[in-house]
Amino acid sequence: LLLSCFFFLMIRRPPRSTQSRSSAASDVYKRQMLNRVIFSKITQKNLSTVSKQFQRTFASKQPTTNVQEIDTTENATTNLLASVSSTIKGITHVNYIEEFEPSLTAEQKKGRKRFLIYRSDPSDANDNPRYVSYYLDMNSCGPMYLDALIKIKDEYDPTLSFRRSCREGICGSCAMNCDGLHSLACIKPIDQDIAKPGVIAPLGHMFVLKDLVVDLTNFYVQYKSIDPFLKRKTPKEPGQNEYYQSEEDRKKIDGLYECVLCACCSTSCPSYWWHPDKY
Repeated sequence: LLLSCFFFLMIRRPPRSTQSRSSAASDVYKRQMLNRVIFSKITQKNLSTVSKQFQRTFASKQPTTNVQEIDTTENATTNLLASVSSTIKGITHVNYIEEFEPSLTAEQKKGRKRFLIYRSDPSDANDNPRYVSYYLDMNSCGPMYLDALIKIKDEYDPTLSFRRSCREGICGSCAMNCDGLHSLACIKPIDQDIAKPGVIAPLGHMFVLKDLVVDLTNFYVQYKSIDPFLKRKTPKEPGQNEYYQSEEDRKKIDGLYECVLCACCSTSCPSYWWHPDKY
C-alpha cells in the first residue's frame, strides 16, 4: 500500500521548474508535444488496429512455451542481448509487414538476406507506419548496414529516407536502430547469417520526420544551451595572443571530446524518454 501511494504521488507530482533550461529548448519541446498530439489523432485508429494485430499474433504464434526467459542471475550485458534477440524474433512474426516485391518466389528469396525497414510518413494522413521487407544478395552488397540502405535506395526503392554523410563513423548522421541496438549504420556490420532478418528502425522515442529520419531539433538546442566548449578560469595575460596547451593539459580531455553527437546514447536513456525537456 505504501509503495502504491509513493508511485501515485510521484506520478501526480508537478514538474520541476525549467527556468534553468533555455527558452529555445522549452519552445522546441512544446512544439514537438503539439506535433505529437496532432500525429496521435491522425494515427489513433491505425495504432488501435496495430495493437489488436499484436494481440492476435502473439496469442496465435507466440505460445508461452516458446517465450525466451531471461536469467536474472547473469550479468546485465547478457540479459540485454537476450532481450534484444527476443524482440527481433517477435518483430518477424507481426502481421503488419509489407513486402516490397510481393511477386518474389521462395526460390528467388533463397540465398538472399531479408531486411525489415521501418517506413512512415507522418505528414501523410493516409500513410500507416509499417515495416517493409526487402531481399538483398549479400554477394553484391557492402558489409555494413548503411551499404544495404544505399543499395536499396539506389537499386530498389528511391523513396526510402535516411541520413548519412561521412561513412567513417565520425559525423553521427546515420544513427539508427539496427537489430535492436542504437548504432551508426556505417560502422555496424551486417549479420551474415541470411536466416536472420536485419531489422532497421529509427532512433527510439523520437519524433519521426520520415522513415529513418528523426527530429533532432530539441537534442541540438539542448546541447547548445550547456555551452559545450572549454572555458578558462583565468583571463588572458596582457600581450598573450594564444592559449598554450601543454601535453599534460591535452590528456585531461581524453574521453570527453570524442562525442559525434549521434544521439544514440541519449535516445537509449529512459530518463530522456520520459523527460526530454529536462535531459
